[in-house]
Amino acid sequence: MATAAAPLTQMLTPRQVLQRLTRLQGPEQEQQVAFAPLGTTVLPSSLKTDKFIWGIQVRYHGRITTGGAGFTPLPNALWNLIQEFRVYGTHVKWGAQVPFRMRGASVRDYAQIFGKGFAPAASVLKAGVAGTFDGTASTAFDCDVIWTLIFPPADIPLADQIVNGALKGPEWPGDLHLAMDVADGTSLGTTAVNITFSAYGSGSGNGQLSVSLIRPNITVALMNAITPAICFKSYTDLAPLLQGASFTGQKIADLNIGKGTTRVILKTGTLQTATSAGVAAFASLSNGIITRAFPALDGKPLKNPYSNLEMREYGGYFYQNNIPAGYQVLDWVEGMNVLSAFPSQGLTSARRFEVDGDIVGAANQGGERIQEELLGSPIIMPVPVGS
Repeated sequence: MATAAAPLTQMLTPRQVLQRLTRLQGPEQEQQVAFAPLGTTVLPSSLKTDKFIWGIQVRYHGRITTGGAGFTPLPNALWNLIQEFRVYGTHVKWGAQVPFRMRGASVRDYAQIFGKGFAPAASVLKAGVAGTFDGTASTAFDCDVIWTLIFPPADIPLADQIVNGALKGPEWPGDLHLAMDVADGTSLGTTAVNITFSAYGSGSGNGQLSVSLIRPNITVALMNAITPAICFKSYTDLAPLLQGASFTGQKIADLNIGKGTTRVILKTGTLQTATSAGVAAFASLSNGIITRAFPALDGKPLKNPYSNLEMREYGGYFYQNNIPAGYQVLDWVEGMNVLSAFPSQGLTSARRFEVDGDIVGAANQGGERIQEELLGSPIIMPVPVGS
């Protein structure tokens, strides 16, 4: 007697999987720690690694009280309170890695550059009334400040972000950590003795750093079908170079190889003086320090602008936003196509991959070279319909 054949299981193609990666869950409570100036704060436990993680939100919730001398806050002063964020851990394939390392103020500005008009803002009560952090003497400011650590390359479709940079938690099993280097009052525009920190709404106790995860809302089957690329964001300090001699058409910074490069961001300005040891802050940001920048390979320009003015105008059009002063974006994915990233993963140490350009050097200038890179190519396996 003939036996009926089992029905074929209908499978989602990789394209259909991507079409389902369209939603994030929103901030989810993770861990809270006390705000402790001039030290490194590491979350007491590993971040949850049971799902994908698109990004992290960190909120400072506390009181900042000024002393008897008022002052003018530095640009985006409150975001200087975290000097550096580091996300690090052990990947099942790639071993020990640091996929995210950025300064706090640059985290804020990255969200603004690629936020299509979004401008991060702090919530401040000045002496109990809604206001701004303006440095008025002998005043209590109750502040909420949020940093959004975006893991994938921004300004590409969300589905592409999830498979090209959202961290797949199970690939970092129980070993994914967040460290924060915390500043003091000198990062705000005054001396530390003129600033005190305490609990929100109180003159005593400690402020809090509240950490939330932002994770894609996808099924377990879809998650298991995806092996994502890893996006790395890291920076190098340009202050020694920018405080030297002026030059034209010379190397500004080396660029990493071994991973694909989506974009390079340069930041320049004048440094705040009299900060505490280990605290770096910009007194102002300027477009007049690096006046022309372009990526180059073996001495040949990969982009060739007359000046940064043209590049800032060009980038502002694609990002639908005015780029903040002091920033220059050298982008390969401005068309929102992650596949157009520069293939620096194929370069060897014999090649010279770098940013070249023109610098007006002067004392007390500072800057950063931020490079955004992709390790690996995403793999998407078919999954059953209805998963």
